[in-house]
Amino acid sequence: MSFNDWWNFAGYSIQGSLAWTNYNRVAFTDNVKWRQVQKYQDQNYRISWVGVARSDIRGMMGITVNRLTNYMVVATLIVSIAAGAFYSIKTNETCPTFLVFAFYVSISISLIFLMLSVVFAVKGQNSAFTNTMRLLTYQVRPDNPAEYSHDYLKQSQWIESNGLGSMFRIPGLTPDYQLGMAES
Repeated sequence: MSFNDWWNFAGYSIQGSLAWTNYNRVAFTDNVKWRQVQKYQDQNYRISWVGVARSDIRGMMGITVNRLTNYMVVATLIVSIAAGAFYSIKTNETCPTFLVFAFYVSISISLIFLMLSVVFAVKGQNSAFTNTMRLLTYQVRPDNPAEYSHDYLKQSQWIESNGLGSMFRIPGLTPDYQLGMAES
């Protein structure tokens, strides 16, 4: 072999080893990017799910409060009709007194029960608000971010310790680096 042949052989060998090294570097950075994108997608999914659940809870609370508000409006109108009947009735002198007292007792009892229904509707609204806020703040909230403890230096040392066989691995298909760490 001539000098030029040795020179070309050395150049091609250096170029090939640099290409193999670049291949592993690119594969390593691709794996890092894919791992980070996967973590981001996982966190984004969790946050989106919590947002949907919270929106559903707020919607159910709104329906409950609107229904109680409608009941309160109806009960208040009936209370006003009963109060109007209580004050506007004119009895006849020929009407027996027990009938007048029975009428006033029944109107008074109906006023008491109708006012109680309004009071319980207000109490129900307050309870719905309180329990919804408790549910939203204690039960359905985003998780604290998980600890991100992937050791990229240990990963790169594992790739280097595999020798020439790791140069021909397919990036993305063999990302199990056997680092002795629990992956989440």
